[in-house]
Amino acid sequence: HMDLEGPVSEPSDSSLIHFLEIQKWVINLDEYQRDPGLYKSLGDLEMPEWLSAIPDVWLISPLILHDNLLGFVVLARSPAGHKHFNWEDSDLLKTSGSQAASYLAQHAISQALAEARQFEAFNKLSTYAMHDLKNLISQLSLVVSNAARHRTNPLFMENVISTVENSVSKMNHLLTRLRDGVQSD
Repeated sequence: HMDLEGPVSEPSDSSLIHFLEIQKWVINLDEYQRDPGLYKSLGDLEMPEWLSAIPDVWLISPLILHDNLLGFVVLARSPAGHKHFNWEDSDLLKTSGSQAASYLAQHAISQALAEARQFEAFNKLSTYAMHDLKNLISQLSLVVSNAARHRTNPLFMENVISTVENSVSKMNHLLTRLRDGVQSD
């Protein structure tokens, strides 16, 4: 429920990201304002400018999975008026952050798997289409190469018409299968 002017991103090489990766702390911005030296003694932490544009910003909680920082959450001050922030609150946020990070990682893996499946299906469909097109081209090339020699032969001409009709039928069938995303039987 924070009003932000446009998307916010933090460069991966910023001091905030570096601090969260190394320390894995929940940053209490009230504490940081009172005693920035406490945080700077643990690393050269500088708060990003976009953070000052967020009203009632209070905490920055890292999203850590297997000791890797996947992101962070910026929390506004609670409307309930919770004024004290202790180690139990910090541990609860770290645990929640770890759970959220596992869901984010699972979502990313699911997306990658879905993309891999789509790519695999596309490759299979492309292979199928190329195979059928090569066969059709071979048939039609054979007809064209023999047409000059046998154009006066009525049996050949009947065969040409049958081959072309068959090729048109197969091409229409191929287009239907490509449109529907169905592989060859």
